[in-house]
Amino acid sequence: MAHPSRPFIGVFLLLVDNGKIWLLRRHDNHLKDYFMPVAGHVDAGETLTGALIREAKKEANINIAQEDLKLCCIIHHPVAPYKGSNADIINFFFVCERYEGTVKNNEPDKADMMDFYPLNNLTIPLSIHTKKAIDTYVNNLEPSLNDTYTTLLQTIITGG
Repeated sequence: MAHPSRPFIGVFLLLVDNGKIWLLRRHDNHLKDYFMPVAGHVDAGETLTGALIREAKKEANINIAQEDLKLCCIIHHPVAPYKGSNADIINFFFVCERYEGTVKNNEPDKADMMDFYPLNNLTIPLSIHTKKAIDTYVNNLEPSLNDTYTTLLQTIITGG
């Protein structure tokens, strides 16, 4: 079986402020109408945290610092449909509780509703991987290796 030289790598920002999490509702892709955190792709040669810092500025108009990012969980999708084909996808979810700037939607073509939502009462539709990451953070859960998605708690690795 041929494997691509590099899996698709995504980063997600669980931006938490006073018991609330910043989420936006997608309206541009297969996750239409689901709420998700700020997220993006890791470009070749880019670190995980570098990509997340870039995406936070690009999507939400905020500045975050590498030292304020804590890796919450990794969710691996071994063979997932992505942009018309199957891909090996690895998503890294980071928690950040400090930021500078005023959070706003810089990409209205991709997301329409966004706000800080209470972590203890999330009644909005969440993508399955977003729910898994938030549950891991809120409940300080140990990972279960028998799930559809392999979830591992890790110490932060920023590259270098």
